[in-house]
Amino acid sequence: MLLHARYGRFEWGRHVHDELVIVVPERGVGEVRNRTGTERGGAGSVMLAAPGEYHWGRVEADDGWEYRAFYVDLPETRRIGTHFDVEHPVEFMVAPGAYDDASVAVKLLAAHRAAQDERRLMEAQAAWSDALFYVFSRYGRPKVISSERRLGAAVLALARDYLTEHYRDNVSIDDLASRCGVSRYHLMRAFRERYGLPPHAYLIQVRLQAARRLLLAGSSVVDAALETGFYDQSRLSRFFRRSYGISPSRYANAPRG
Repeated sequence: MLLHARYGRFEWGRHVHDELVIVVPERGVGEVRNRTGTERGGAGSVMLAAPGEYHWGRVEADDGWEYRAFYVDLPETRRIGTHFDVEHPVEFMVAPGAYDDASVAVKLLAAHRAAQDERRLMEAQAAWSDALFYVFSRYGRPKVISSERRLGAAVLALARDYLTEHYRDNVSIDDLASRCGVSRYHLMRAFRERYGLPPHAYLIQVRLQAARRLLLAGSSVVDAALETGFYDQSRLSRFFRRSYGISPSRYANAPRG
């Protein structure tokens, strides 16, 4: 479960969660207390609460505290192990506390925002795996260890070709990894190493190439977006301009030499 919350001056009573709770503050400062002491979390920090760990807290300032949170239940923590090693999954836990770790905070915020858009399934899964790797490799028990196993060219070509053929679909990176017989994280790392982009970014480029062909053939920007998996004109325009420095409509109407 995901939560995006804003509080003014407020106080929480003692309570407990069944899930692993990962809180990433965006603005202001919140104070959390547990059996080990009192910790404060602001922007650039990551706050972790283990399942069954009693805690309580408060926001002292009137201008408040804003944060994004992940609630990861126990079945999901067990499933997370397969993201990193399909053959030898382990159950990860983390020590509760507030960690001053801006790089992990940035990755978690990106994952949270991506997950709120159902059209960004592969991007959201990739961002979540990337963020989890850093959380568990730094604060988890056991530590996440990156596999040294190398994927062959044929396996990676299978993933690439699947993306090329199914670019109109809302492709899942879990399905892609399953087709290749590897973990989600392993596929992401190996794919980026071979092709220079992670799978979700590669998929966007395939869609952009298809959109360009449609625009040159006379399709409207709206139709090109719908036909290539971007779902709406604004999303296509944002990526098109970012990659080519020009809007889709200007590209379609540009003189051809």
